[in-house]
Amino acid sequence: MGIEKPSFLKKLGFFSTVRVSVLIGAPSKWGNVAGTREFDAISISRKKRSILYTTRAANADNRCKVVHITTPVHKPLKVEVFMTVYQTILYATEGAVAVIRMNRVERRNAFTPEMLAELNDAFHHAEQDPSVRAIVLTGEGPTFSAGQDLSIFTGAVDAANVREAIKSYYKPLIVRMVTMPKIIIGAINGGAAGAGASLALACDLRIMADDAYILQAFSNIGLVPDAGSTWFMARMVGYSRALQLCIEAERIMAPRCLQLGLCNQVVTNSFLMHKAMEWAQALAARPTKALGWTKQALNASMQSSLDAAIDYEADLQAHAIATQDHREGVMAFLQKRAPVFRGE
Repeated sequence: MGIEKPSFLKKLGFFSTVRVSVLIGAPSKWGNVAGTREFDAISISRKKRSILYTTRAANADNRCKVVHITTPVHKPLKVEVFMTVYQTILYATEGAVAVIRMNRVERRNAFTPEMLAELNDAFHHAEQDPSVRAIVLTGEGPTFSAGQDLSIFTGAVDAANVREAIKSYYKPLIVRMVTMPKIIIGAINGGAAGAGASLALACDLRIMADDAYILQAFSNIGLVPDAGSTWFMARMVGYSRALQLCIEAERIMAPRCLQLGLCNQVVTNSFLMHKAMEWAQALAARPTKALGWTKQALNASMQSSLDAAIDYEADLQAHAIATQDHREGVMAFLQKRAPVFRGE
């Protein structure tokens, strides 16, 4: 049956709501999603004169599909629908919060090239979606991520291929997470080992279940920490302690992570996602652009002089002072009321 062309149920205007009907059939390429679903196109750009809306539909295998609906404002009949089928992760939005779940439970959410590419795509999508103002990353099942899936390697591993895999798959994902101007909360629901620890540390903020842990397991199999782990560990806990934790491969339980500064909160496992979403929703209600620029300024400060840091702050402040959220914050202060930020 395939995917039918979406039909407009309401005429498109600059700030009108566009409702499109997408019928997803059951060809093997797309999995099985029964029936017709309707979605609201809510993001309209004056500058690009286009609409972009993304939503999530899960098929019978609980795999995630992200629907992108884009159309020029002045040509409302030309609508294209693109379907991205995620095989190894789940993507959903709850209000202004995007939730990304690693979903290879049978392999303890261990990484494959496909999963790393899908994670990168999901973060890219969340970054570009103006309705998303905060992101939560977690793992399905009892494990956050066991790191690289070693079972995909058969026989001797070629050194050149390992180097290329780290640069081609891990690096783009980790760099995107650190540099994107939206806050990522890592909800560490279980073990985060090896490259899984790297992914956890790449999150801006971390909330851990009380039985979760971070493990720099690389030295246990004669390897060096990768995917950014040396960069994160040295900056978070200092050189000497980072070295000890990496070369001794200590399983760092959640309470000790909190003590060392490797996480921000520890809660009981059963309340982890509730607390993570509560935190993310609170951050999503704050001035999104200012939060993103603060993230970028702090990251830049770790590699710059005081002089350069102040100059960068001045540049960012010039952008921030021109935002609608700044104007709302000042007005709310003068009117002695709570501000209503819109991320604009």
